[in-house]
Amino acid sequence: MTQEEISTFTRRIVNSNKTELIVVLYDIFLVRIEDGRKAMLAFEESHLAEDEKNMRSSFRKASEVLRQLMNDLDFRYEISGNLYSLYDYCMRCLAKLSYDRNVEHIEAARKVMTELRVAFKGVADADDSAPVMQHAQQISAGYTYGKHSLNVTEDGFDGNRGFLA
Repeated sequence: MTQEEISTFTRRIVNSNKTELIVVLYDIFLVRIEDGRKAMLAFEESHLAEDEKNMRSSFRKASEVLRQLMNDLDFRYEISGNLYSLYDYCMRCLAKLSYDRNVEHIEAARKVMTELRVAFKGVADADDSAPVMQHAQQISAGYTYGKHSLNVTEDGFDGNRGFLA
């Protein structure tokens, strides 16, 4: 994951409500498994330790996202059991990669998570609740003065960022 992607996800998290946070987690998962797939293919060609390290790191981080999604389920609702089963299936797909490095496991997990992301995105679009993080700095960026100049503005900047001492 590039620094730019990390910054984008950070901004999205700051501005997300509960439902949108789930969509962000799906997006992070999809980026991580794509990074892992690329590193796996690079490792198969190069057999460099660095490529193997990147592959393992990406798949481990994708598994961490799945664990977060699993831990956040509220089992008072029946759908949580179904979601848990799907997340567990994806977790097993990633685990299988450690011993057979078959791209089909990545595709299976990606398919499930992409379909869930589409469903949650529909719910998130209908959810107009406030962002989870209150009093967060709002950042907006855009091309305002020319084709090649990017101006970043910070709204509601508070120098103490919530810490009053």
